Amino acid sequence: MMIGKLGFRNILRNKRRTIITCLIMGLGLASLIFADAFLKGLNENMINSVTNSFIGDGQIHRKDFLKTRETEKTINDSVYTLNRILANPKISLAAPRSIASAMIASPTDILPVAIFGIIPEQEEKISSIKNSLISGTYLTEDNQNQILIGEKLAKFLGSSVGDKIVVTTAQAKSGVLSQELFRVGGIFKMKNKEMDTSIAFIHLKKAQEMMAIGLSFHEIVFKFKNKSDVVDPPKDFLSIMSINDNEALSWKKLVPAIDAGIQLTAYSLTIGSFILFAIIALSTMNTLFMSLYERMYEFGIMKAIGTRPVFIFRLILLEAASLALLSTILGTIVGAAVTLVTRLVGINHLTDVEYLGTTIKTAIRPIFMPSQYIYYPLAIFIFAIISAIYPAITAARIIPSKSLKRD
Repeated sequence: MMIGKLGFRNILRNKRRTIITCLIMGLGLASLIFADAFLKGLNENMINSVTNSFIGDGQIHRKDFLKTRETEKTINDSVYTLNRILANPKISLAAPRSIASAMIASPTDILPVAIFGIIPEQEEKISSIKNSLISGTYLTEDNQNQILIGEKLAKFLGSSVGDKIVVTTAQAKSGVLSQELFRVGGIFKMKNKEMDTSIAFIHLKKAQEMMAIGLSFHEIVFKFKNKSDVVDPPKDFLSIMSINDNEALSWKKLVPAIDAGIQLTAYSLTIGSFILFAIIALSTMNTLFMSLYERMYEFGIMKAIGTRPVFIFRLILLEAASLALLSTILGTIVGAAVTLVTRLVGINHLTDVEYLGTTIKTAIRPIFMPSQYIYYPLAIFIFAIISAIYPAITAARIIPSKSLKRD
């Protein structure tokens, strides 16, 4: 008890130095806490942007369809596969799509596009197409000749809502060209360059007729019930669904750049943490050595009257522990306050910025995690104690005769 009081009192001898050291350690801890919370919020934002806009949590295709985009490569037993995935307890929603390369022509231009056939009622529950409309209306069942096109595509074609455009695509297997006249029902803006310039949506039935694929389709997009399954897609589920020459892929495989970006942020935070820990350790060691050389005479007297080296060793360690304790309290409070404020307000400066192939559509809100307030303060405390070992050994080995002469 006595040695603990001594250790705490000793760090207050030079208040300015103690305050500076505590600020370095405390603000470093606060930065780590906020950086971790911010990156987790950024990662969640990117995952939501990918999974809620169009990709979904995962998709099922015929094997190699994504590589070749051949119209005849529809999902084997399409209807059965769709019903099977809807019956799975992990799945909340699933919707079919047909996909084909096509040419879209207006009176002013002709451009290549990817045509997606969708079921409007199911698609609006699983993607943000309907919510992304900036003019016109969403597809309706009573008009099979409507088409939705992107804002930039509409500008290239010189088309607006109500204008007529012609879509040409090749039928499966035969390769015979199929051509249909559509009227622009709505124009969307997904805030993604590829989506807004080279994709159009029509009714699934109309797309199946044009492609001559019967009741089959090329893609099933699905959503998981549990958020944990979205972040870390269950491999057993994906393998179960990858049968009959079909392939189930999570968003991580469909958009690998996002997954790689998330892993990169984790590595960056780890590297940054170790650099910061090293700075804190050196700062603590420097503070303790400065205090040690100022008190050489005092330690010499203590050794001369019979104080054991282990007592002095423990005293220095307790001084470091006292510094670390004050710093972690300060850092935790500041880190929590900054995280709370930014979570409530949101970080809007990155909204509409395209990053790794996806667009950040909403404000980033840092995420609180218990680990931020357990592991980081504990790491700061441990590094401070480790950095105090060398000064403590030096103090314990002081030779009274030499230290008294020095003074």
